[in-house]
Amino acid sequence: MTRSRTRRAATAPEESKPAAPGAGAGIETPPTIAPAAAGFLVVTSPRPRRRAGRAFGRDPLRIPLAGLGEDERRAIEADPLLFVRVEEA
Repeated sequence: MTRSRTRRAATAPEESKPAAPGAGAGIETPPTIAPAAAGFLVVTSPRPRRRAGRAFGRDPLRIPLAGLGEDERRAIEADPLLFVRVEEA
């Protein structure tokens, strides 16, 4: 008995295709944060709140943008109980 062998042509890996619109619905991507510039992040909260190693309350807290890490800024801006605005220097 003889076996017949079928040779398969080498195939290139498929190129990744862009995701279709609506793919991954329900997943929010965090907003892109601009590089640190001269200015301040001004944060208030209706009740005492701690985030990124800082305490927030009714009195506005001005944090220099140059002194904030990207992760700290994202955590503060993503907190729904904090009111955040950027103030130019």
